[in-house]
Amino acid sequence: MTDSCNDAKDIADRFASVFQDACVPNSLQHHNNMQAQFSTQYMQYVGKNFDDKTIIVDLVSQCIEKLNKDKAPGLDDLTAEHIIFAHPT
Repeated sequence: MTDSCNDAKDIADRFASVFQDACVPNSLQHHNNMQAQFSTQYMQYVGKNFDDKTIIVDLVSQCIEKLNKDKAPGLDDLTAEHIIFAHPT
């Protein structure tokens, strides 16, 4: 139950509303500039082609081992410790 919501759709809508309010740019001009810069760089990006076979358990384990512990959580309230202790090593 979340904020008097017990229906899955209502809870999802409530989370969406909270995160939408929390993730608002401080400066619309700066946001637009950064978005344009990202789009330009993204369109020019040439990198390794990934397929379903590229991401394997060993790669995930290596990435998890490199996570920095004792850091503040992000907007999703997840810390590295959540991932580390949830992953079967």
